[in-house]
Amino acid sequence: MSIAPSRPTISPGELAEALSHGQHAVVLAVSRRRPGWAASVPPRRRIPGAYVVDFDKLVGPSHPGGGENPLPTEAQLARLVRRWGVHDDTPVVVYSTDEVSTATRVWWVLRWAGLADVRVLDGGLSAWQEAGGSLSDDEPAAGAGTASLRLGSLPTVDAEGAAQLARSGRLLDARGRAYLAGHIPGAISLPATAALHDGRIRGEAELRSLFGTFVGGDPVGAYCGSGVAGTVLVHVLHTLAVNAALYPGSWSAWSAEARPVATRLA
Repeated sequence: MSIAPSRPTISPGELAEALSHGQHAVVLAVSRRRPGWAASVPPRRRIPGAYVVDFDKLVGPSHPGGGENPLPTEAQLARLVRRWGVHDDTPVVVYSTDEVSTATRVWWVLRWAGLADVRVLDGGLSAWQEAGGSLSDDEPAAGAGTASLRLGSLPTVDAEGAAQLARSGRLLDARGRAYLAGHIPGAISLPATAALHDGRIRGEAELRSLFGTFVGGDPVGAYCGSGVAGTVLVHVLHTLAVNAALYPGSWSAWSAEARPVATRLA
């Protein structure tokens, strides 16, 4: 069995079956270190063969307009892809040890960087274990990946582009209650949590019911607090064949530039 291309999500069963049939895939266990989070300590136990990845390694240097989590540089990504042993035809599967948005942000960054076949493991490590998957403490050896990078392979908008999208398209705010405290004028509140159920991404039928209004028609983009939760919306819209843009700087960049703020529902 091979891993079917283009789908942005893979189930634990699909991954297990593919690996059991000798399909090579690079698996990334991403840990995001934040104050007060139980997941601050990187995990030792992981899916066999998975590389443990520090989320911060995929965050670039600070710059005006970059927000809290600036995009990584090509040099950063090239080092990681080489170490993970990713080639142009290598499937990559990402899961998080904390929140789904951590995994979708890494999925988005790698797709934005030009890797063609990247998937989020639905339900993460807990779903893998519930499906009978084994765990390992072993760190895989460093690879010698040769994948070509093409930064900008997924669409982004800056602050001006986000403002324009809110006026003439659909700009989705993924933050939830923080939307009411202040948001980009014209943005539509659509919390990232709406796409999830019990830590898993909703099925395509449910997503189509929730997000169908954004399929076809006006261009769509998403933002959040720091460019992480917004990638959940971009990810599920990809499931529905909508190539939504991300505002990577998000509210952390917008608010730092003293731009207009709205507090009423769009």
